[in-house]
Amino acid sequence: MIEDSFSKTPLTNLEIFSPYILHASDNSGTSLVTCLLKEENYPTWVRAMTNALQAKSKYGFVDGSITCPSSGAQEEYAWIKCNSMVLSWIFNYLHHTLHDSVNYGQIYKRDFLKVMLIVFNN
Repeated sequence: MIEDSFSKTPLTNLEIFSPYILHASDNSGTSLVTCLLKEENYPTWVRAMTNALQAKSKYGFVDGSITCPSSGAQEEYAWIKCNSMVLSWIFNYLHHTLHDSVNYGQIYKRDFLKVMLIVFNN
């Protein structure tokens, strides 16, 4: 049985697969992919990042399918926490020359693939 890393209580099957769960090993320095995004490796990076986020049940934070709950909703804090972690993961896998080109705080409002296309088309 899997336990919540904070409360040490057993998790249900629904909780285990919840996109709002961050495991003890999930932190801003977690290694998701082996390459930084540069202009010349965009297709490879996108596929690798998409696979990594899907494996962690977090891809919905960047494709817009997991929307921010209404203000004051029980899940709002969990959404903010997970969205911030996903944004950190993405930002940490951008080559430093792209950092200033990406308004990464707004990625959750648009598909990150489209954001990256905009960056490369400017």
